[in-house]
Amino acid sequence: MAESSIQWSILKWLETTGLLHWRANSGEVFVHGRRITLGPDGCPDVIVLVPPTGHFMGLEVKSAKGSVRSEQVAFAKRLNDCGASYYVVRTLDEARNAVAKEMGDQWKPTQAFGVKVLSTSTN
Repeated sequence: MAESSIQWSILKWLETTGLLHWRANSGEVFVHGRRITLGPDGCPDVIVLVPPTGHFMGLEVKSAKGSVRSEQVAFAKRLNDCGASYYVVRTLDEARNAVAKEMGDQWKPTQAFGVKVLSTSTN
């Protein structure tokens, strides 16, 4: 299966969980002649914030034969050194297992996590 198809299935599944997540593009693009810098090189494809602490979890999506680039290895080390988690996943099941591992005992696959408002200051 192509990496883009695996990534799409992971993002679609994450939508059903209610977990805060997003697709992280890295590198740079040119739009109307202007350079726009995206995420840093090596940044994982999918970011998930794990409740209740907001623990940062990165999912680097690869096809069955895809290899991890040196920039991705270096970025994974930087994340791990900061206490964040970085997983290389090749299937939807691997992504599900990584999320379950990070969620620990609080993981309920059918649970939808909402947003908790901590302050509503109007100053």
